[in-house]
Amino acid sequence: MNKKRTNIGCTKGIMVMPIGQLLLKLKKAENIKRYQVERNLVPRSVAEHSDFVMKLCYVLAKWEERKFGNRVNWKKLYGCTFHDGIEAWTGDILSYTKRTVPEMMEAVRLTEESFFESGMRKDIPTSWLGELRQFVLNPKDDTIEGKILEAADTLDVIFECREEVIRHNKDPFEKILISSLEKLMSIDLESCKYFLKYPLNDLNLHQYYSESFKGYIADLHYDEIIFENANSVPEEVEVIKVIGYDKNTNIKELKNNSDNIKIMCLKTNKLLSEEEVISLELFVNPLDRTIFKVNGSKIARDENYSIFKG
Repeated sequence: MNKKRTNIGCTKGIMVMPIGQLLLKLKKAENIKRYQVERNLVPRSVAEHSDFVMKLCYVLAKWEERKFGNRVNWKKLYGCTFHDGIEAWTGDILSYTKRTVPEMMEAVRLTEESFFESGMRKDIPTSWLGELRQFVLNPKDDTIEGKILEAADTLDVIFECREEVIRHNKDPFEKILISSLEKLMSIDLESCKYFLKYPLNDLNLHQYYSESFKGYIADLHYDEIIFENANSVPEEVEVIKVIGYDKNTNIKELKNNSDNIKIMCLKTNKLLSEEEVISLELFVNPLDRTIFKVNGSKIARDENYSIFKG
């Protein structure tokens, strides 16, 4: 008995799943030129831009976690790979064109929403739709992941402009470079500030620093612990959260750790009471057993507590 076969999608007689159609269309970004109305000595595509942005996202996110103790949702950050996906339908619209007037920004937003609903959405599995709509249409939100993407996207513009100005192709890339540096000062993100303070020096763009930018950089100061934190936890070991309490031994149990570890307050030289332990949000570095304390979304070393070794 022949069963009826339903084609999910066809391209020239070949059955294609919707997600296959989506990926085929996203591949067009490899052929969409960045700064398409400008003369480029180093041509680059939207796909190349997106790739380097995600590399920058990785660097900034690692710093946020390891240097500054901020938690990053890596699943959400990974979804930011789709942040320029809609340009496979709209083409590359220059940022400074978008920002010409507020009405232009709104027009671009409505255009992208229209292309998403009439085009891109058709090839997205229903169960993915809500998440991908966020990644495509509103990836630069007020979360730490959104700020990381905003910073990385702007930093790549600086790298792109550098490739042009060092080859004396300065119009309009000098102007874009300077405005991008100014924009980075407005992003409230520790890893972005750290990049501006240190790695940016390697790009040798000091001649494009405005007086306000120079002052901003000069006012950034970092404690030595920021540099130590980068190496305090090895790559293969995660910081272990203290999550439970053992009434018999006055300790908190460690997630993914079978060791019974007692925590002592160094000010009093006493083990923490049940009430004290429950009220504290502590982490333990499994490598050297140093204690970290949660403060909002940050994790900082707390020298007031230590592992009891009695």
